[in-house]
Amino acid sequence: MQNLNFSNFTDQLAIVRRYTPAVLKHLNGEHGWVVDYAVYNPMIGMNERRRIHLNSIRRKFRTVVEFRMYANNLICDLNIKLASGWTPWTENENSRSFTLATVVMDKFMEEKKRDLRGATLNCYQSFCNMFKKWLEHKYKDCKICMITKEIALEYMEQAQKSHHWSPRSFNNNVKQGRAFFSWAVKKCYCQINPFDGIDTQRVQTKQRTIIPADAQKLIDNWFAENLPAMRIVMRMVYTSLLRPVEITRVQINQLDFEKHCIHMPGNKTKSWAPRDARMDAELEGLIRKHIMGASPEDFLFGQESWAPGPDQFNPNKFSKTWEFMRAHLLDAEGKRIIPKEFQLYSLKDTSITGMIKSGVDD
Repeated sequence: MQNLNFSNFTDQLAIVRRYTPAVLKHLNGEHGWVVDYAVYNPMIGMNERRRIHLNSIRRKFRTVVEFRMYANNLICDLNIKLASGWTPWTENENSRSFTLATVVMDKFMEEKKRDLRGATLNCYQSFCNMFKKWLEHKYKDCKICMITKEIALEYMEQAQKSHHWSPRSFNNNVKQGRAFFSWAVKKCYCQINPFDGIDTQRVQTKQRTIIPADAQKLIDNWFAENLPAMRIVMRMVYTSLLRPVEITRVQINQLDFEKHCIHMPGNKTKSWAPRDARMDAELEGLIRKHIMGASPEDFLFGQESWAPGPDQFNPNKFSKTWEFMRAHLLDAEGKRIIPKEFQLYSLKDTSITGMIKSGVDD
């Protein structure tokens, strides 16, 4: 019988499967903790040893036991990738790429909270919350490097069905997904942006709602009797073309009665571009009466009331107040006079449309 040589059997097996499974090692000297494995390098035609250094990760854990649990999960994920044919020659791995996707999203939001505000920040937070919840249910403990285009598409398709997204909402979530993974790529958490491969959906042209003059007068008269401060808000939307959320950021020291405008710095506008918003004589009269006795640093509308104050007003109050007006402005038969499509923001569209028809230059 022919003698079988088992001395290099492990090496031969590694060549057949083109990798040696990853293991955790502690090396002497500066290397310290590493994940050690070998994988086939097509450039040299043989398996090449690779190492992932984990010293920086080890310092984040109080005990070796906790660190080993983390390292074992990392090794398990790495071996699954190796078995599926993955190689570092198509993706340069590092310890960050094995961070939990949910943790990366938390880090993303920490940074965005320093840079963004208002509706934009809420959109990113909403995307991250929904995506994290879905991942924890569908792919628990998923590492950021394991999220492929297929997984991203699967999420978007299922989320659209469960949340009944409109094409516009679908596209917004694709945009937010691209922004998150673009950030993750820049921070070396992953190599590709899986949302780049998802096509957006066709969106119908947004229909602008115009509030007729008679309806405007009814609304203005109702607020004059019930909540005069809301008339200021309406004029700021109609005359100054400010968004409701921008109005909540206006402070007394931004009001310029000599130049008849409201100075809006870039950090208080939606587009981050500074601009001067017009004040007409009627709006100036309402504001002068409203701010009597207020401090220059006070917000035009305070958080606790409609009067000026040191804390910023909640923009949701504008919408609730508008709905309250609609519910109480009724005809002789008890039906609402102001239809639902007439919203506070519609006053801006109404003003712009009116100026265009009057020949005002863009």
